[in-house]
Amino acid sequence: MMQALQIWVDDGWLGGVDMIKGTIYRGCAMGSIARPSLYSSTKSNVRFFGAVLIWLIQLVAPIVMLHTILSKAEEWDYPSLGHLGMRTGDKGLSMLLVITFHFNVLFEIQNEANSYNQVYGLFMALKCTKKKNCSSLILRLEPIMHCYLYITSCMCATLLLGQGESTKDILFDALGILFVYRLDDVSKTAMSFISPKDWPGHRLAWACGRLSHDEASLPTMGRCFQNMFDISFWVVTFLTCAMPLVYITTNFNVR
Repeated sequence: MMQALQIWVDDGWLGGVDMIKGTIYRGCAMGSIARPSLYSSTKSNVRFFGAVLIWLIQLVAPIVMLHTILSKAEEWDYPSLGHLGMRTGDKGLSMLLVITFHFNVLFEIQNEANSYNQVYGLFMALKCTKKKNCSSLILRLEPIMHCYLYITSCMCATLLLGQGESTKDILFDALGILFVYRLDDVSKTAMSFISPKDWPGHRLAWACGRLSHDEASLPTMGRCFQNMFDISFWVVTFLTCAMPLVYITTNFNVR
């Protein structure tokens, strides 16, 4: 299907069309990242197993980070405000990064819900469940993984940056969280085996627009997934208010 879009949708038709965000989950679900096979090229097989590794990293990394951080909770001093007078610059930087990350996640949830709804509607309208290398199961896995990442990444951001002992630690920890958080995004990943070429986002957006025009409306993702995004939004909203207070009232670096 992806190859057909590349061939039959002319570049001249894509003017003014906003690209639909691509992820490894959408790529695997819609066939642009094909299943491994003895008859497939090495590059194609490596691309699929690379996508599986990215999924495992995003699944395991937040759990490992939270376990490592919370294992030292007995050493923390709380409630405590005395630590705010020490290393004021580092603590101010950490707070700005934490708040900015939380606000970014709130916007990401709303954008992701709209984007996923488009992809889901296109997947169902084109009857991809009956097409080779397409998988509705992987498509349904994406919102579960993303909602899991939204919540755990916000928790990790506060607790991990709170334990930073220098400006370098704080910045590297922030970059590490952002790296894991965006690892599945085809357009932003640093992994060379996954590239924007694996996801024709502009052509899919064009197809989505044409189908919406011709069929009045596309199938929607349903209340289950919409509720999942809504719950994640309100949980992250709570964390946006609560986690900075935890950061202010806890001395994570007691010796």
